[in-house]
Amino acid sequence: MLPTPASIRAAPSAKSRPSCNPAVPPPPVGGAAFGIAVVVEVAEAVTVSVTVGVASLALGAGVFEVTPGVPEEEPPPEKGVLPLEAGAVPEVVTDDEGVGTFGAVDEEDPLQAETVDLAADVAGAADAAEYDPAELEAINLRLDLIDRLKRKYGGSVEELRAVAQRAHRTIDDYENRDKLVADFTAAVEAAKRELRSVAAALTALREKAAVALSKRVVAEFAEIALGAGRFEVAFEPLERIGPHGAERVEFLFAANAGEPARPLTRVASGGELSRVLLALVVVLAAVRDARTALVFDEIDAGVGGATATAVGARIGALARRGQVVCVTHLAQLATWADRHYVLDKLEQTAVTTIGVREIGTAKEREGEIARMLSGEPQAIAVRHARALLAAAKK
Repeated sequence: MLPTPASIRAAPSAKSRPSCNPAVPPPPVGGAAFGIAVVVEVAEAVTVSVTVGVASLALGAGVFEVTPGVPEEEPPPEKGVLPLEAGAVPEVVTDDEGVGTFGAVDEEDPLQAETVDLAADVAGAADAAEYDPAELEAINLRLDLIDRLKRKYGGSVEELRAVAQRAHRTIDDYENRDKLVADFTAAVEAAKRELRSVAAALTALREKAAVALSKRVVAEFAEIALGAGRFEVAFEPLERIGPHGAERVEFLFAANAGEPARPLTRVASGGELSRVLLALVVVLAAVRDARTALVFDEIDAGVGGATATAVGARIGALARRGQVVCVTHLAQLATWADRHYVLDKLEQTAVTTIGVREIGTAKEREGEIARMLSGEPQAIAVRHARALLAAAKK
């Protein structure tokens, strides 16, 4: 049974006089506490003392005690205790300082009967309660530990749980590191096998596509004055498989018969390089996204005459499949355009600007083509320009 901190006096039994004394509240345990003590004489020889309050998380909600009354002679009235006649029941009277005492009330008051019953129930519960000081100390230590952990790792229990889970995972990973290393090693080996397999498949596709590309590019050479040229695709294995496969791809070119094929960027002249590029664009145009435009900036570099006419024809064929923008100085290429724009350089005081104007009429365009052919729109140049425009329309 729990000891009560309140002072309990045995009430006299001769007159069956109940009394109530304010009791000292129990000392706080782990937090703020408050309480009151009620002493009610239930029978001649039994006095029930009830102390109700909130002590802490560890103690719960109440402390109770039942003590036997000892018959004695009636003492003189004391401050805070009012004498009652036999058979009377108490009522609470509060003085100016808020101190409550019992006065006489009607004994048939149902609240008094409920109070007596409640006191008996509380007394029975108090007898059944167990108090373990060691358990209370353990609870207080646990709460103190939780408070310190919250200050260190987070402001709530949920955050502490998250930290604890991460710590447990770290410990598990460390304890199972041998198994993890073995699993990771096996996963790496499996990934390497898959990488080698995929890279080999990509190499096979490239080699097959290289043969077809070479044949089609060489077929285009005949149309752009490179009939004797050869085009090949070479593969150079890499030390490590990279994001673009297991080999480096390079285009080889030979402009004349009997010459060995060498890297295109090293052996081709400016005109040859432009024509090979045009052949590649024509061949790949079928798989190109038609929503994008092709831009040729001076692709006519190093070419002229019949070769320029052949290049113009190939660009015209590309223009039927998608938009082509061509910057050129050759009339043979300009005649294939659906729209013709002229760039004019304007030099003013310390400022040079480039103006763009469209040639709108057929006569203006004949004059511009003639100027590109001979430098001036002479009659013979105009007739030549008219012939080139007519050939491009066919």
